[in-house]
Amino acid sequence: MGDDASDERHLFGERRETATGFLASAMGVVRVELAPDRLGGFGIVERCHAADIAAGGGELAVATEEDVLLAGESRETFTPLGFGPAAAVGIEDETVYAASPEGTVAATPLTAVDGTATEWDRRGEVSGPSSFDGSVLATASGVVRVAPAFEALGLDGATDVTQGESLLAGSPDGLFEYDNGEWLRRFDRPIRQVVAGEDAVFVVTETGQLFRDADTLWTEVSLSEGTRAAAVAPGRSLYVVTEAGDVFISAEPTAATDGFGGRESEPLGVREIRAFTLDS
Repeated sequence: MGDDASDERHLFGERRETATGFLASAMGVVRVELAPDRLGGFGIVERCHAADIAAGGGELAVATEEDVLLAGESRETFTPLGFGPAAAVGIEDETVYAASPEGTVAATPLTAVDGTATEWDRRGEVSGPSSFDGSVLATASGVVRVAPAFEALGLDGATDVTQGESLLAGSPDGLFEYDNGEWLRRFDRPIRQVVAGEDAVFVVTETGQLFRDADTLWTEVSLSEGTRAAAVAPGRSLYVVTEAGDVFISAEPTAATDGFGGRESEPLGVREIRAFTLDS
């Protein structure tokens, strides 16, 4: 992104309270500036084949087919961490976690990252790693808690995981909650993504439908006709990236700049979205 894009972000941020989102895609890492009810500037900040992206503790890490990358403070430079090809990445407690496509899971403290070769501590092996939330990993062989100790929690075919008030995981058999060593089904549709917001849980199904659960009541979030959700990131508003590469924003009246709320959809022109996160 050039100077004009940087100036646009600056002015956009002055006018309204914003969030910054990052997409992992086959085209690279895409940065998007998000107001509660409108899309601001956007553009590719790192060209790569990104498989996953994670934010936490003021840091941003990307899993690519060549290495794990750590973003600089400006989020416009990315440093390889010497892990090798990665399928999933997570950040928790000043530690970066990564899983290779072959299933090797390792971790490195952020304090050890200085732009030179990084020492990775191998934690274990899994089959078919999919995505992290912090130090918890969803894999084809089940959910794994990587820290403080490597612990297999079960649930074969896990596609995604989130740590909110409880540990939730999606699979082709539905959404499950981990309770006293058992997985209890909470929703019976095949799940692609699950994420816990401040006051609700959101899931994206394998067919691209988006559902919201508040107080154990599941409701479908209406998108434009024919639109399929690829990934969701709840913040001050609800931000959704569609399979067609559009950003859909659903704002409550209290969050909208005009006081009325509503929905907005803007094209990004980015396809093959792998993951979506809001910067921390």
